[in-house]
Amino acid sequence: MLQKVNTVLHLFIATLIMSCGPPPTLEGFDKGEWTMDKFACKGLRSNYLNLINDNKTTLLRLNQNEIENILGLPDEHELDKRKRKYFYYNLQPGLQCDSGKAYPIRLQIKFNALGQSSEVFLENY
Repeated sequence: MLQKVNTVLHLFIATLIMSCGPPPTLEGFDKGEWTMDKFACKGLRSNYLNLINDNKTTLLRLNQNEIENILGLPDEHELDKRKRKYFYYNLQPGLQCDSGKAYPIRLQIKFNALGQSSEVFLENY
């Protein structure tokens, strides 16, 4: 019996170690500059438009905490009736800014009910 417990414990530890890895990142992305430009009012986030567009698949299947570690807190978030969450990050100034657009380009990340990002796309692009 003790041998079975040891075997299960070893398998659990091995699985845990193998599942750990470095956190995902976007090469060339400056989180400090990105987060300083809340709602893209300063116009700095537009510099990351191509980088975000080229790396949309990198952001897929990540959980909410991993997305926040990469991009910071979203400019807006939404929860629908089916418990799916949406994060929005402006890449152009919106109406929250003095000279913003009604329909700015923004990154939308949709999370499924399990909390993993299931869709990543650029609105109004």
